[in-house]
Amino acid sequence: MTMTLKTYQALVAKVKAGKRVGTSIYLHRSAQGAIPTSLLLAVTTMAGFPEYDLIKLDKRTMKASLLRYPTFFEDAFPGLTEAVSVDLATGKVTRRQYKPENAPILHRKETMLRADHPDVPRFQAVTAKAEAHGLFEKPSTIGFQRRWDALLASKGLYVKGAELLEVV
Repeated sequence: MTMTLKTYQALVAKVKAGKRVGTSIYLHRSAQGAIPTSLLLAVTTMAGFPEYDLIKLDKRTMKASLLRYPTFFEDAFPGLTEAVSVDLATGKVTRRQYKPENAPILHRKETMLRADHPDVPRFQAVTAKAEAHGLFEKPSTIGFQRRWDALLASKGLYVKGAELLEVV
């Protein structure tokens, strides 16, 4: 599908769900119904990557990514394992894999789901606990696994599966 920047931006503007970070919108696959079908099909067809968990749409440029977080529902703060980025303007597709020891970490998962998703309350509780411990005060320290682990340790916390726990 050929699309202009103006058309792309108009389609992205219709997306009312998802987590907004800078110029990007992140949605879990279960909430992808909030994305206009023509845009979703353009991205997924070009990427050719069926195993994604999140879709990331840039609001300014014609770029999108399909992100793989295989433990999205099992881990409180899952790590990214693979990303496929597409540039709808140029047709360029880039695939990148991440090592678990320092993968990008996902936070505030509830914001990426549909509001009626049954896991939203569980994820909100983890986010509230993280906020109460000041874990999100410096966003630059929480993006990758090593720095995230160091921050958790400095606060006397650790993650076990879907829980954020205090060291006793």
